[in-house]
Amino acid sequence: MEVNKSKTSLAQLTSLRISFDFPIISEFMMIGIDPGTVNLGIAVLDVPNGTHLVYEANLYQIKFAKRAIDVLGRIKAIQEALDQLCLSKWQKTVVIEGASYGDKFRQVEMEDVRAACVMWFDKHHATSHVVAPNTIRKNAFGSAKIKAHEYWECLELYPDAAAALSCAICCLS
Repeated sequence: MEVNKSKTSLAQLTSLRISFDFPIISEFMMIGIDPGTVNLGIAVLDVPNGTHLVYEANLYQIKFAKRAIDVLGRIKAIQEALDQLCLSKWQKTVVIEGASYGDKFRQVEMEDVRAACVMWFDKHHATSHVVAPNTIRKNAFGSAKIKAHEYWECLELYPDAAAALSCAICCLS
C-alpha cells in the first residue's frame, strides 16, 4: 500500500493506493463516497486503458481544517475537494453512503454534503446513488454487520477511505 500526505489551507489529504488479489470487472469508473463534514472518504476504482479489469484502488482520506458552519460553506468545501481529485474524465458510477440511524453524526449537515456530491457528479455527467450503509455492507461483504475497516485491516487507520471503498465496490452489485 502506497501512502502520500499533503495539506492545503482547506484540508489534510491522505492518498492511498491499494492492490487487490483478484481483478474487478467493470465498464465504468466506480467511485465511493463516505460523506462527512470534517472527515470525508473517497475511493476510485479506475478502469485502466479500457481493459475492464481493475486491480488497484485510489483512496482518499480527507480531514477538513474546520467544519463549515453553514450550508453554503459545506457545499463549497466538498465541491472544492472533488475538484482537486480530477474525477471528471471518465464515465462513472458513484455510490454515496446514505444516512445512518440516529442523530449522533449530524445527519442534517451530512445531507448538505450528500447533496453537494450528487450535484457535483451530476454536473460531470455521472450517475449517483445514495445507498443506506447496511445495504452497502451487505453488497460489498455479504453481511451488514461487517465494517469496511474491519474487513480491510490494512485500512484501519483510514476508516473513511475504507468505507468509501466499500461504497465503490457496492457499485458492482
